Amino acid sequence: MDISLATFISGKETFSDDFNELQEYLKKYHNVQAYVFTDEYIDEIPNSIIQINMPHTSKYLRIMRIVEESLNDSILFIDNDIIVDKDAVNRFLSEYREGEYALAWGRIGTTINTGFVPALIEIDKILSHNIIRPCLWKLGVGISLPGQIFVLNKKYFLGCMQARDTVYDDLALGVVLKKNHFPFFQSKEYLGTEMPKQNIHELIRQRKRWAQGYSETLYNNRKDSILRYILIHGFAYHFLWIPVWCGIIYMLVNRLILSAMVLVLLISSVLSWGKAKRFLVAFQYIFVFPFVHLNWLLAFLKNLYCSFINET
Repeated sequence: MDISLATFISGKETFSDDFNELQEYLKKYHNVQAYVFTDEYIDEIPNSIIQINMPHTSKYLRIMRIVEESLNDSILFIDNDIIVDKDAVNRFLSEYREGEYALAWGRIGTTINTGFVPALIEIDKILSHNIIRPCLWKLGVGISLPGQIFVLNKKYFLGCMQARDTVYDDLALGVVLKKNHFPFFQSKEYLGTEMPKQNIHELIRQRKRWAQGYSETLYNNRKDSILRYILIHGFAYHFLWIPVWCGIIYMLVNRLILSAMVLVLLISSVLSWGKAKRFLVAFQYIFVFPFVHLNWLLAFLKNLYCSFINET
């Protein structure tokens, strides 16, 4: 299989040896050409990897560039901070090769780490990658993919990607996929892990950036029929806690204490995803993470307001 392998380095990030090891591993099975997007030339990157310097540009614009310049139709994107399961990625590529897919992706886990915030993020990723996203795509209303590891077939995307920039590349690519009814494949396998944010400040800053990207995508597609899928995505990812809280409050007000407890315990069990040690954090997640979503909402409304104001 002929495939391009691409990653992105920005700011103070350094080149990951894991990327180079993945390249050498995949060369055992495929014809691979690797690319690294950088802000400036990095001497440590092997000469076998093509460097593309695009300083202070978004990942989305870099994806557009590689779609135009890649020597191969299939492009495997790996975020620079991902620890890849090489065998899982190779199995994933084999499954991708069997179908004529435009996009394919798998699941991403979190690197084992201690701390309350990383533990909460692990639960949030289970909810996102294992429950919400697969369910939405199965129901025919999915529009988002995990942007950390995915493979794209450039034959489908050449000339189809929106020219407007966004920091929410995974949703922007999903919009193209959905609008054009391109075939896709989602693997249930974990392809790698990423280091979660270490504290609440980093987490809130990340979610504000996501809010900016969501508002950009919504604004850019506000007059398109695809808007309903973007709205469904926003509700599923950021507002599911509202009916959960309403249900719990309703039961408590009506003195259905046992029913409320059963509901909370059931949700905690599902979010634990088969591991008892996650149960307590999953329980805490139900009551803590809504405040993260509220911060996201405020940032989203601010960015959306600015988009309309700047238009006029």
